[in-house]
Amino acid sequence: MPVPVVFQKVILKVIVHANFLLDNPLAMLANNPMFGQLRAAVQQNPMLLQPILSQLAQTNPQMFQLISQNQEAFLKLLLEGGGEGGGRN
Repeated sequence: MPVPVVFQKVILKVIVHANFLLDNPLAMLANNPMFGQLRAAVQQNPMLLQPILSQLAQTNPQMFQLISQNQEAFLKLLLEGGGEGGGRN
């Protein structure tokens, strides 16, 4: 029995999304409102980054490990600006 077209489209979207996440494992942070607040706070006061990461290591070790394994991508997300102003000066 052939797979209905609707399911084929859903499966394709899941595969595309999974491939995107494999290429950029921190992509889910970019659209997270809490990450936006973190980004703004760290951009205003870079000294906050270390205590925030220390707390994250205790409260969410999986996310901390993901960030540790993808430090360059994490820093890029922090520096992007996102939102009003777009991070450009």
